[in-house]
Amino acid sequence: MNKSHLVTTAIALAMTAGIVKADVLYDTTGMSKKGTWDESYGNFIGGAIFFGDDIDSQAADNFELDGTYGITIVTADYGTTSALPPVDGVLVEIFEDLGGFPSEVPIAQVLSAEFVATQIDIHPVIDGLRLTVDLSNEGITLAPGTWWVAITPVDTAPLGGEIYNQLASTAGTYGNSTHRRDGGEDHGNGLPGFTGENDWILAGLLGGNEYADLAMRIEGTLVGEPCPADLDGSGAVNTSDLLELFAAWGKNPGSPADLDGDGTVSTSDLLILFANWGPCP
Repeated sequence: MNKSHLVTTAIALAMTAGIVKADVLYDTTGMSKKGTWDESYGNFIGGAIFFGDDIDSQAADNFELDGTYGITIVTADYGTTSALPPVDGVLVEIFEDLGGFPSEVPIAQVLSAEFVATQIDIHPVIDGLRLTVDLSNEGITLAPGTWWVAITPVDTAPLGGEIYNQLASTAGTYGNSTHRRDGGEDHGNGLPGFTGENDWILAGLLGGNEYADLAMRIEGTLVGEPCPADLDGSGAVNTSDLLELFAAWGKNPGSPADLDGDGTVSTSDLLILFANWGPCP
């Protein structure tokens, strides 16, 4: 897996992009229904003005995987003073888990202006904005375990006026330990944060609630187990694979048909092929 996966696209909005759904791996977006959320976290890079300065802040939440998945879609909900989407795009970062908090350096990082922005009804005064990013072509594959994700709107225009707060709620039963970090040192844009803390800190220590889950959804597709007996790559072990094995019969080191790796395509390889007959997992 790439330690850094940074993709910056041209500034454009794919408002009608065809995003293909996959398995839902984590979903707390239900808390964004009207009247259900009770927390919000500063979550934006630039684009918010306090006392004449741009402000830089991020929030991250953890989720669990019970299998190996390729990440395809991420979604996050926000409260904002305007329904306008961010100018520069959406920054998606995936972090390893270091015993209850995210790693400082992301293992996957995508800044994309290709996203879908949808208005949602969450509050009589505050506008709601749902941002959805397609990651299906980014090659982000995550193994079973705990991972952290930060989905951050980016608007670094000088004196930009948009304020984005990621919605969160303690009403859920997910029990995640939300983390926050501020400042330009980690984000690379030189902007200050609310507190000047550049390291990930429990949100409760920055005036929030560490157990308030962020409103987000992670989707992905299960990565199947290797299927070495599928010699022709068709996705199934069948007669064509059997014929390829017979064509490679005999002493043949390095051949894909040498399924047991003994340097010879023989009866033992034939038995392995038959044991895996049918669709690949």
